[in-house]
Amino acid sequence: MEQELHRAVGPLGGTAVAISVVVGSGLLVLPGVTYSQHGAAALYAWLLDAAIVLPLLAVFVWLGRRYPGSGGVAGYVRNAFGARAGTATTIVALGTVLPGLSTVAVAGGYQAQELFGSSREVALLGSLGLLAAAVLVNLLGVSVSARAQVIAAGVFVAAIAAAAIGAMVVADPGNRGVVAGPAQIPLVLPALGSVFQAFTGWEMVSCTTGEYRNARRDFPIVVWGSYVLVVILYLLVGLSVQFALTPTTSGVASAPIAALASVAAGAVGRVLFSAVGLVLVFANLVGAVWALSRLVYASARSSLLPAPLARISARGVPSGAVLLTGKAVAATAGATAAGLIPITVLFSFAGQSFFALYLACLAAFLRLVRSWGRRVLGVVAVGPCLLMLGTVGWHSLYPLALVAIGAVVAWRRPDADLVAAELLEEMPIQHSCPPAVPLLSAELVPAGA
Repeated sequence: MEQELHRAVGPLGGTAVAISVVVGSGLLVLPGVTYSQHGAAALYAWLLDAAIVLPLLAVFVWLGRRYPGSGGVAGYVRNAFGARAGTATTIVALGTVLPGLSTVAVAGGYQAQELFGSSREVALLGSLGLLAAAVLVNLLGVSVSARAQVIAAGVFVAAIAAAAIGAMVVADPGNRGVVAGPAQIPLVLPALGSVFQAFTGWEMVSCTTGEYRNARRDFPIVVWGSYVLVVILYLLVGLSVQFALTPTTSGVASAPIAALASVAAGAVGRVLFSAVGLVLVFANLVGAVWALSRLVYASARSSLLPAPLARISARGVPSGAVLLTGKAVAATAGATAAGLIPITVLFSFAGQSFFALYLACLAAFLRLVRSWGRRVLGVVAVGPCLLMLGTVGWHSLYPLALVAIGAVVAWRRPDADLVAAELLEEMPIQHSCPPAVPLLSAELVPAGA
């Protein structure tokens, strides 16, 4: 009997995965960079982007409820425009998530340097060690992965909040920054593109909905619950950075939360937060490897990648897809940690391509919806994506190249429609997910346990 993905994820596990994927390494740097560049008005960049992302999340919720599966955005496009469009989008998605995930692994190496030494070898071993641990957790099964996410997300969210609140409480009144009045909001408009990257990740979470016990019920809870918690955390950190530090404080631009930890608890706090940074990166890697491997799995099921990558282990895991994901990220992250690929290039490539994926997702949404109200919502969401897509100059050529490659691959697959008809995993709204597995713990149980 053919093994299937285990539907073992409920709202708590799904929300933890979403938080871990969205709150990535950018939180360790972006609040300080924005503050050092835009001063007292920096907090408004976080508020504006939190509002800008809302229409996109509403679109993801609508699509995720009706078409759950491992294909994510590519699956939505396939449902809307056919197999060839889905194939092209899959190429773009694979080329987007790989550099993004590699930057997370490299960030883990930087955190290892902070704790264990400043050599390049330490950074490389730290990157590869965290990635190997994330791959191992994923191979152990979806229940283990989700439980690890619940624990890790709880640890880093609590620690970051404690550092932020502690810094505001004990900050020297003579060394405190301020928050500008609303009249200075226009000053932060150039920062919206970079800060918006901290609000990406929900499109990757959509690749995991094939393992939800009840995606139609739980996916909206996961998206909106994680959004509220993420925004609270971002605003808390942004406010504390401006309240407890100044734009010229040592380390504010490179490690703002570590600087907050130093204010709150001195040198010990900085060391402890470096360890928390490792936990954050590890959680982000576990969730991102999970999501990317499911995209690889869905690509293998549609014959875009070799068929063995679609095989499911006894634990309900596409182990070949997980291992290939780990190897691809290790190669890219290793080259970056060794100084062969600038990490800034990976950030730009991933950021620009994410906006291209959003546009593809919105096009699918506009094709699939029938309500004029929802169509207006989709049109409203298109504007920010077009605005962000053009913020990084020549790096915009990368997503265009991915689209071109995807189009060539899709055009050369004459059997694409037949393959899609046989293997399409996304479930229409009138279908329901399998019954929930009875709980033996607070949240997650392997299917068939």
